Amino acid sequence: MGKKIKEQYFSYKYEKDIQGLINRLSNYSMRSRKDGVLSLENDVNEDKNTFLKRVLSNVIDGCSTEVIKEDSEILIKYYIQDIKKKKKKKKIKKQMQMILLAGMKIQNGSAPRTVKSILLCFYPYLNVKSQY
Repeated sequence: MGKKIKEQYFSYKYEKDIQGLINRLSNYSMRSRKDGVLSLENDVNEDKNTFLKRVLSNVIDGCSTEVIKEDSEILIKYYIQDIKKKKKKKKIKKQMQMILLAGMKIQNGSAPRTVKSILLCFYPYLNVKSQY
């Protein structure tokens, strides 16, 4: 497998801007609830976060919650298997689990406020101002 393909589909870069990530996921949730899940397709395709792109693409494609969860858990294991530092591995896994949960909440049509509140539970030290 070429290095470029592996980097594009099988790598994960930790997002340091957690607030930005939570806001982005909340915005996806709000738009999905207002305009339908298919309205996310263009923005999701342009998103630089490969895992988020994969999860939300599965949501847009109409995959079941079980399939999304199973697919994502396999990817999480794959992404973190080569990481040597335990602390870094934990941070990446936590962020990916948060993205997975957001995707499942978006799929289920949860209220955007609920989605944001749940995501903030992963990072309680953040003081993210609500857009609602």
